[in-house]
Amino acid sequence: MGSAPLGKESRLLKKLLEAEEDVYSVAVDGGIGFFAEYGLKPWCFVGDMDSLQGDERKILSSMGLPKERFYRAPVMKDDTDMALAAETAWKAGCEEILIFGGTGGERISHTVANIQLMHAYAKKGCHIVMISENCRMEVLSRGIKVFSKEMKGLVSVFSLTDVSERVEIEGLQYGFKGNLLNDRALGVSNAFIGKEGRISIGGEGCLLLVYENDKGEQNGSSSF
Repeated sequence: MGSAPLGKESRLLKKLLEAEEDVYSVAVDGGIGFFAEYGLKPWCFVGDMDSLQGDERKILSSMGLPKERFYRAPVMKDDTDMALAAETAWKAGCEEILIFGGTGGERISHTVANIQLMHAYAKKGCHIVMISENCRMEVLSRGIKVFSKEMKGLVSVFSLTDVSERVEIEGLQYGFKGNLLNDRALGVSNAFIGKEGRISIGGEGCLLLVYENDKGEQNGSSSF
């Protein structure tokens, strides 16, 4: 997880880490603050430590992570801390990765970089989901995504490649069948309508799916 501020998704992350024994948790730079706050110990730490605040350096040191699971990256490098963390998880055998705190920070450039990261790993067969307080993102390539009728909120579909071929959107407010291009936001702000929904891509290409809470939903009752 990254160093961007965490909201209500911190509860989901805490629950996940406490309940699952086979989760490889990677603290990414200032993300160590989350682990310190809840008294949790990450499987490993990756980062250049430029986002650590206050006593977080001392807290990180006191966690006693093995040398092989503590990687302090140089500040001047070709990859972001998040990219190095994803590589660490991939090399450990993880094919499903959740990124918490990858959006919502002060630098939108890192959100864009994380979307590129998701795209790159989709090509390797690794599924990355990026979660923030009111948003979730994932990449769909050559397959189908099915949504239950309980889903609420909005979903936008963007082509990450020049063309995403034979895209079908069914059971949502707006249906679609055809090719999506990456220079037109035709799939933005679709909505769940209490039916089973489907988004599929039957040809070449890659889609970015962005789920957002509908501000009209009472009490933040989005189901994603």
